[in-house]
Amino acid sequence: AGLSELKLGAGVKKPPKSASAVIAPGVTVFVPLGDMIDVEVEKKRLNKEIHKLRFELERMERQLADTNFVSKAPSEVVETTKRKREVWTDKVRRLEETLKSIQEA
Repeated sequence: AGLSELKLGAGVKKPPKSASAVIAPGVTVFVPLGDMIDVEVEKKRLNKEIHKLRFELERMERQLADTNFVSKAPSEVVETTKRKREVWTDKVRRLEETLKSIQEA
């Protein structure tokens, strides 16, 4: 399938029956899905990924709440864990938005 249309700019509205993905801060791509995917399979895949990331986020939260970990681990490890937590929290948010958009399609 080739590209039939490309719109760039602020305020571009999400087309019907499409999924969205944030690929960089302030940059969102909308991909028309039509009949290209099995919506139920994609919902299961997204839910599985969200569940996996939430599990890892809970583990990171426990580590960062553990005063022994924070005081004894090298500062680079603590900072890396904090950055991963931020990135993964954002990824969960984006996956949840994608899941919601697919459910609305």
